[in-house]
Amino acid sequence: MKMRILLCSFISALVAFGLVSCGFGGFSGSDTGGATPAGSSPVETAVSGTAAKGVLRKGTVQIYAVNSDGSVGNLLQTTTTDAGGHYSVKIHYRGTLLVKAFGEYLDEATGQILTIPASKPLRAAVTAAPETAMLTIAVTPLTELAVRQAGNLLTETSINAANTLLSDLFKVDIINTQPLEFTATTFDSAYSTQEEKEYTLVLAAISQLASKDADSDSDAKLQNTLNSISKDITGGIMSAQTAGSIMAALVEFLGSVNNISGINDVNQTNLCNLGGSVRVVRLSTVVSAGVISMKGLNATVNLPAGVTLRADFTTGKTPTTPIGGFVMTSGVTPTTQNTLFGSSYTPPDGTKPAAVTIALSSDVPILTGEFALLRCDFPVVPPQPDFTFSNFAVFNDNGAEIPGVSFSASVD
Repeated sequence: MKMRILLCSFISALVAFGLVSCGFGGFSGSDTGGATPAGSSPVETAVSGTAAKGVLRKGTVQIYAVNSDGSVGNLLQTTTTDAGGHYSVKIHYRGTLLVKAFGEYLDEATGQILTIPASKPLRAAVTAAPETAMLTIAVTPLTELAVRQAGNLLTETSINAANTLLSDLFKVDIINTQPLEFTATTFDSAYSTQEEKEYTLVLAAISQLASKDADSDSDAKLQNTLNSISKDITGGIMSAQTAGSIMAALVEFLGSVNNISGINDVNQTNLCNLGGSVRVVRLSTVVSAGVISMKGLNATVNLPAGVTLRADFTTGKTPTTPIGGFVMTSGVTPTTQNTLFGSSYTPPDGTKPAAVTIALSSDVPILTGEFALLRCDFPVVPPQPDFTFSNFAVFNDNGAEIPGVSFSASVD
């Protein structure tokens, strides 16, 4: 009982600072008519989203069907964006879609009005189950990179794999998260999410990188930059040189006079490992012999240099709360109602690497073995998986520490 009081007090402290993450395991547009596409349906599907490099103001958005063989089918709808880059249409279609967007935008890095030409639009491809009645689709340079990765035939498999890959590389959901208009007002708004802000900053970094391109045609600089990035993503991996260039462009933009976001430190974002991989790290308790049962544990996991975890930086507090789905219970952790699990994250600071603190207690015995997993962002060139543990202990039902138990981490 003492143990449970101790662990509950620890987890309550995390709650008090907002650091607990719990877990187990009106539309417009014009119908173009023409031939009836595959996937046509008497039931409407609502499609909306944001088209952005900076946001496309009064830009054009076209919605196309994708045929079952992956080829691009009929044009279903054409609409325009509003001043914030938002679009919305209704279509009589259920299935895979390709969205194209073009028009003028305010470039974040230079302050110039530039153009996405109709001949080289930004594109986004999505798959959708037959019952899906509403789709939110961002159309950005990142979704354009995903379409290029998917290949000439946009099959369900290639689209999903490419969207997942680019989301992992750039640390944002490239389809479902919608970038913001780059203004101080939108960044200060309580309605703007951290991921929306980070998506917008990634697009600004691409603008910063494009501004360095040698082409004298301002509108061609972006196309050249996207061509270079696309070429350097092979086998699901971005080259270290390209990742480094994008990261350097982000840091440069954050320190520039054009940055009105209020975010100046990349370590206060989840973008530290742009271009790197997402790896699963499994945490376990280990005994030299046999199996013991415990009622609780706590430990701080010190991540290898350069490895980070996605967390909520909107509070301005350190430590902060991991984003849902990036620290989870697993393995031997009981799933009873009275099992309590809390975690906090301390970002890297100078030469000091990042750390994750975990507390776990249960009303039923916890066996030794894997008890939690982390989804960490690794740099393009991964470091040695040198995870260390500090301030760790396991407890019995009386709150007494159980000797002879250590902690280990393995990377999938």
